[in-house]
Parts: sequence; C-alpha cells; structure tokens
Amino acid sequence: QWLLPLIFLQVILSGCSRQFSDFDVGIAGDGNLNNVLEHIRADHGLPALAVILVRSGEVVESEAVGVRAVGSPEQVTLSDRWHLGSNTKSMTATLAGLLVEEGAIRWETTIGEVFPNFPERTRPEYKNVRLEELFSQTAGLPKNEMQIPSYSKSRQSTETLSEQRRQWTRELLALEPEAQRGTHHYANANYVVAAAMLETVAGKPWEEMLRQKILNPLGMTSTGFGAPGTRGQVPDQPRGHHRKQGELHPLPPGLSSDNPPAIGPAGTVHTTLADFARYMAAHLAGARGEQGLVSVETFGKLHSPAPGTRYALGWSVGKHSGAGGRTISHNGSNGAWFARMWIAPERDFAILTLTNVGGDEGAKGTDEALRALIDRCNAAFE
Repeated sequence: QWLLPLIFLQVILSGCSRQFSDFDVGIAGDGNLNNVLEHIRADHGLPALAVILVRSGEVVESEAVGVRAVGSPEQVTLSDRWHLGSNTKSMTATLAGLLVEEGAIRWETTIGEVFPNFPERTRPEYKNVRLEELFSQTAGLPKNEMQIPSYSKSRQSTETLSEQRRQWTRELLALEPEAQRGTHHYANANYVVAAAMLETVAGKPWEEMLRQKILNPLGMTSTGFGAPGTRGQVPDQPRGHHRKQGELHPLPPGLSSDNPPAIGPAGTVHTTLADFARYMAAHLAGARGEQGLVSVETFGKLHSPAPGTRYALGWSVGKHSGAGGRTISHNGSNGAWFARMWIAPERDFAILTLTNVGGDEGAKGTDEALRALIDRCNAAFE
C-alpha cells in the first residue's frame, strides 16, 4: 500500500519557533537556503530535497539540493519533476468544483444517481453517498483497494483508464464499509469512485479534464502523471528510492515505480516546483477570499472540513501559530517519494517541500524543511 494516510501537519508542527542548535534557519531571501536544506538533507540521509515558498502570489525563494539518484553524480535542479502522491487529491477535488460550477454534477449527486445500472452486489450503504462525502473521506469505503480483483492486473490492462476506474468502482462498492458513514476514514478508494463519477457525467478521462481545466489554465506545462523521467543509465529526472537491507536503491521510472495509473485521482501527479507554486498560489488567493481558478464560494467549499472532522475536500484544515491561525495542508507519498504542501492564508504564504525517498526518513526530512521555511518566512515578514 504505497499511498500513505494523511498525517495532520498541525499536530506534527507543534510550533514554528523550534530552535536548531547547529545551524541558523535565517530569513527568507537571505541566500542561505541552500545551506539550510543541505544540512537537513544530510541529517536525514535523503538523496535530494527541494522546497518552494510563495507569498502574495509570488515565489519568494526556492532551492533543490542533492542527487537525482543514489550512485549517480547528477544533481537535482530547480526545473526537475517530483512526485506529489496524495497531494493529487486536492487537484481532483478542485476539478470537481469546476464541474459543479459548469452544472455537470452537484456536490449532492449520489453514487446511485450516476451508476444506476451497477449490479445488485453494490452495497446498499453506498447508493446514497454524495460526491462531497467521497471527497471529504466520510463515505466509509475500505482503505485497502488492493483487495479488489482488478487491482493486481491493472498495470497490464488494455482497457482505457476510465473503463478501469469504472470497473474498480463496481468492485469497491461491493466491499463492506469499514467505517460508519459520516465519520472520517481516509481511503484512496473514495477518490477513485469520485473520479469515475466525474468521468461518467463529463464523458472525458480524469487526466484530460485535469489538463484542460486546471493544468493548462494555470500554465502548469511541466506537470504529468506517474513516476517522472525516462529509463536510462543517466537519470534525466529525480528517481524515487526504496530502502533495502539498510541501503537506498533508485527506482527506474515506469509502471512498476508507481501506483497503478487507475488510482491516479488519488495520487499519481508529478510536477515541478514552479508549476506547483502556481497551483498553491491559486488556492492561497482563494483561501483569502479572492476569486480565480474557481469562485470564492467553491474555494470555501473545498477548504471547509466535513462536520465533526478536520478534513475538507482534499485538504486537512487546522490551526498553527506559525500560520497566524488557519492552515490548509496535505502530504503524500507513493512509498518512494514524500511531499508536503502547507498554506497559511492569514499570513499569505504557501510552502511545498519534497524529497525522492518515502518512509520515515522522507516524512521527517520534509517536515523539518517545512518548519525551517515557516520560520524563515515569518522572520522575513515580521
């Protein structure tokens, strides 16, 4: 199970005033970011580490340090592509918001309305589940999508991805719920079913709609799907890494280096720092009450937690002293990468931290980089 459950960053980040005993995090724009990141990268044994800080719609600073692949000399660059994992979820929810605005679907549209002809083995608990419940992870679907028959043969399937997601949906809806409807239960299956609903009403695959309605309008021309790069002896992009017998091993890009493409809406997007800065800037502006990619009302819907939870539509919502109040955030990993995005609307900044290794080291390294960037940003604008 590669896509990791959400870690609520407001719990992990217990305070932005953390003291670093052996180096100074400094002030954003002081030219010292490379040294800060290199220290964190080395301390956590990461192949590479990259960050970008956006304020008021502009990039304040960005940096990438380390190597694309362990055992190769090629250094990462600011234009390299990084896997986002479950940060993709907010993009799928945003796409849904656009389709709602167009009148193609409603947040209240139910699974039963979109798939009335599914076989009788569909569990009755799911028929009245609304689109918004799938995005807020309150539908009760199981966490382990690997148990459905189609999962194991998905990478070899000759069916279109839309056809695969429709079949996955048939099989997922036949599984017994793992949680009571209305309670938060994080599961990638929610986003597969939601995307199948969007594809059915729009008549287009998720990948095409995401490009047409989000990536192209925002100028995200270097964003794609799956593990980035092409196979070859010289890595042309960062490689994801697995640890085996205590050593890190780079994974060649390809279907075997990521989750099956059918699960894309839950977490297979890769992007560059500059591209994702545009996406974060759009949501930062929206969280501050500005209309842009979607309406102010839709931004509000996307960023509002489901009743009794801290999870909105593809976002975790909390409070943090370093944000001056509210935060909207998410993290993601396919087991070989780790990515964190963190938006502070009241202080008008957003941060993305990335590394090309998963697991505990990737989680801790990107967390420390995030805390360092929060401190640098707040120091620069006090």
